[in-house]
Amino acid sequence: MHIQMKKYSALTKLGILALIAAIGFAFAACGSSAPPAAPQTSGETPEVTPGETPEITPDDAVDVPNPLVESTGDEISGKLGFDFYAPDEFAKSAQYSMIGDKVASMTYVMETGKGPVNVVYRASRTETDEALAISGDFNSYPKTETAELSGGQQITVYTSEGTGPALILWYNENIADGGAGVSASLALDPVVEPSVLPDFAEFFVTQESKG
Repeated sequence: MHIQMKKYSALTKLGILALIAAIGFAFAACGSSAPPAAPQTSGETPEVTPGETPEITPDDAVDVPNPLVESTGDEISGKLGFDFYAPDEFAKSAQYSMIGDKVASMTYVMETGKGPVNVVYRASRTETDEALAISGDFNSYPKTETAELSGGQQITVYTSEGTGPALILWYNENIADGGAGVSASLALDPVVEPSVLPDFAEFFVTQESKG
């Protein structure tokens, strides 16, 4: 009886070892299988099929309307109710436009002994002071001064160091037709002589006030 138990135990051990070997072989076979290959691409953009969003190119982009519309001094003067003209010496080269049918803009180049100066004058009839917004200039200027013109009009002058750009803002309530005031800005770049900036503003303020 004791011998039979030994034979039975030996057979049992052999069966267990065989089972372990079979399991190990199965796992080895699974682990050696190669992962699926990644799809190959040609480097070209695939064609767009229905249901997909096509790529937008510059040629496909929607054009945004330009709010700036060319005009004339006479046309703008009629809209604003006061003269909107460049000084006589720059009348031929001045360019006029309306921005959003509300803000009038005038640009011209003033030749000086130290080079050209770009001048931009903007004005709009407003109930409150909107000069800064109308100017479109939100730069930081290191120098700020206020001045009073000959007719009593107050202006604020922003200047840069040296001959950098300058900005003049004012709100003129002394309008001949008695209606809304005028928010105005005058930008010069570069500034040749800061001390003459009030003189530039005086010309335009006088036009606004006389109607």
